Amino acid sequence: MIMKKNDFYTRFIDFLEVDSVSSVDESTKLKDLAEYDSFFVLAIVAFVDENFSKNLTSKQLYEIENLGELMALIGNEKFVD
Repeated sequence: MIMKKNDFYTRFIDFLEVDSVSSVDESTKLKDLAEYDSFFVLAIVAFVDENFSKNLTSKQLYEIENLGELMALIGNEKFVD
């Protein structure tokens, strides 16, 4: 699936029920979000699987810092401006 970056950001906020910020972008640091905890990491795994059919591990997610790195894990070719 190819997705517009803005659609990805919107779906990310909606799916993960992020209320601590009004918007996100590639520089958003995941660990700075108030919602960030072990459940949030598992929810990201589910979000990526549901939207991109890609299996990520929680270990991979703990090693990344921002949304841009998450997008790179998914595959930058999956995103368009």
